[in-house]
Amino acid sequence: MTKLRDDDPPPPGYESWQPRMGRGGKFVAWVILAFILAGTALMAWQGFSRWM
Repeated sequence: MTKLRDDDPPPPGYESWQPRMGRGGKFVAWVILAFILAGTALMAWQGFSRWM
């Protein structure tokens, strides 16, 4: 992954989705990430308790 500098031109299609990724987009992304982490932790805990 190459980090974009501020003076680099944005990749094609960048402007189309960037404005929508405002506070709401970040919030949705965090909620999805939290759900994934919670599901992974739950499965790991169930497997661990069964293994004990």
